[in-house]
Amino acid sequence: MRTKSKVAYLRRVRFLTQKEVAAELEMSQQYYCKLEKNPDDFSLGLAKKLKIILGVDHIDDLVGDVI
Repeated sequence: MRTKSKVAYLRRVRFLTQKEVAAELEMSQQYYCKLEKNPDDFSLGLAKKLKIILGVDHIDDLVGDVI
């Protein structure tokens, strides 16, 4: 079974592309892709912005894997 990061899962269920999220975060799609694969590397400020974009209540909802 393949696991995905919660960030990737949340982005997909909201029908957002990596490019769209990266633009909201003012970074390149390539850099966002790298961070999406390892959300533990997000800074606190970036995680706060991302939780708003992805519509979650807590930053903790961004970490972990989805099966």
